Amino acid sequence: MTDMTEQRLSEILAAYGADPKRWPEHEREAATALVARSHEARMAVAEEAELDASLDLVDMEAAPSWLAPKIGAVLAEEASTRPLLSRFWPFGTLWTPAAGLVAAALLGMVVGTEIAPAPAEPGSDPLATIAYSALGVPTQEYLP
Repeated sequence: MTDMTEQRLSEILAAYGADPKRWPEHEREAATALVARSHEARMAVAEEAELDASLDLVDMEAAPSWLAPKIGAVLAEEASTRPLLSRFWPFGTLWTPAAGLVAAALLGMVVGTEIAPAPAEPGSDPLATIAYSALGVPTQEYLP
């Protein structure tokens, strides 16, 4: 019997499911012993059993026959393009930083258009007078 780690058990569960009959024969005994002594391993098997039960409910033969090749083509395209994209952009999805840049640009435009420039002559610009009073600067100093 070989030593079984929780990492290896999670790999077995991901590949073969929760049913010990499907696990590789040379690792089955060690895996079942680990499940018997480890609470975390039992929880992992229970989660995988829930997933197996959900997958068993899916009736693949009920799906339209024209849909299967299209799903396969989309999955193959994703598999072929994702590694190339991840080489150039290893930070995950592209929309998150793009949304941050758009939000920062919009905020900069709003703030830039709302701030009034300093008047050339004190009291000559009514918007500047309002801005000074909103900031708490005494307007008597700036009125003619």
